[in-house]
Amino acid sequence: MKTKILMALLVSLLVILVVSPGIPAGNKVAERGQGTGGKDAKAPPEIEVVTFVNIPYWTSPPWYPPEDDTDTYRLVRGGIRWASDVLPVSCIVYTSGAPTGAFTAVTPAFGVWDGQTSTSIYGTISDNGGTPPGMVMDGSNTVCWGTIDGPGGTIAVTNFAFWVNTKELIEFDIVFDNEEQWSTDGSEFAFDIQNVMTHELGHTLVLDDLRSPRDGALTMHAYTWPGDSTKRSLGSGDIRGIKAIYGD
Repeated sequence: MKTKILMALLVSLLVILVVSPGIPAGNKVAERGQGTGGKDAKAPPEIEVVTFVNIPYWTSPPWYPPEDDTDTYRLVRGGIRWASDVLPVSCIVYTSGAPTGAFTAVTPAFGVWDGQTSTSIYGTISDNGGTPPGMVMDGSNTVCWGTIDGPGGTIAVTNFAFWVNTKELIEFDIVFDNEEQWSTDGSEFAFDIQNVMTHELGHTLVLDDLRSPRDGALTMHAYTWPGDSTKRSLGSGDIRGIKAIYGD
């Protein structure tokens, strides 16, 4: 009996490791949780939370390549998407603790992705100056500024949750590290808000980070640096990715 229990715990641990890539050691930013229902009552009402982090370079890397038609995309896991009956999804941007002009800098990123497909993905984007809820399963999609790991480490984190049985997305939460230097004008000494927001929104569409030098010009490439604004607009691989999920 003890052996069976031990094996079950090991299997559970492996599941958590598989669906939670990129979590820095010692920085627990997400947990695998359970919900209370689902569209398919015959399946277990289980929710898995996937975490991504965006870790920066401090200067433009020397291998930074130009975009070309061979650029590609990666999906976190095939088949996960927003269900048509919940689209478009709304989002609340909490500007408490955010730099001046943060809301104006964040909002164009939604349209950058939406403009590549006839499917309307994002709906109302509202500004809320109140206290942000952080990364909690509360039924709302949020963007906020909060403490992650201090300056010089992870600059932004995205969580999204989906029903395992139907592969339908439930919600997302994005947190910008308020201890980093942020800008809205492409300053060479700070991280560009719109640049990072466009990248993080790609994760809410289940696009994965790219790490190969050949994909360095793409929005979904995993690294950025102060003054980088190239991720404000999508590359050919990014566009292929969203169209693969939501069509032309």
